[in-house]
Amino acid sequence: MTDLSEIIDACKRDEELARKILYEQTSTRMRAICFRYLGNKSDTEDVLHESFIIVFTKIKQFEGKGSFEGWMKRIFINNSLRFLKDKRKAELSHGDEMLSKWEYENADSPLSSKGKEKQEDLIRRMEFTKEELMEVLQTLPEGYRLVFNLFIFEKHGHKEIAKLLSISENTSKSQLNRARKYIQQKLYKISIERAGKEENDQYKQHLRVVV
Repeated sequence: MTDLSEIIDACKRDEELARKILYEQTSTRMRAICFRYLGNKSDTEDVLHESFIIVFTKIKQFEGKGSFEGWMKRIFINNSLRFLKDKRKAELSHGDEMLSKWEYENADSPLSSKGKEKQEDLIRRMEFTKEELMEVLQTLPEGYRLVFNLFIFEKHGHKEIAKLLSISENTSKSQLNRARKYIQQKLYKISIERAGKEENDQYKQHLRVVV
């Protein structure tokens, strides 16, 4: 049983083997989605388990219109958001103090266009991996990470995000802008540290050659 439509039909008949196959084929991707929103492995595993139960319970409602994986993703994302709200972790004011402190500490004079280009060029040259970018994303305050995920990864507009998170569209836009600024500055700081280490390593290598 390898064809997706066959697996779905078998799941609709409550066949355990089909459920196991569907879980094995999709759990890695769904786990990654949950982790992007929840930020820790324990909560991710809880929501992953609960969401698959919902998938198997509601799979008979899937009529074959549109992408099945897209249908699944909506369940996992919505369940992640519900989990955060239930645990009172989705207070979008949470993190304001943390981010304001960061903004104060990084409140240098505005960068010129050349300064911004220099930052962006250094970040590009570092060639960050997907895993490294995800680590930086996880350092965002909860509310900002939710908006960033929904806008960047799920392609939702601010109107839809505002409805999902019970905030205003302006708040959604503001949080996205601040999240982007935070991520860029974080990557720039890491880039400077990495570039300095590479330069130091090259200097040490040069000394060994000379000696």
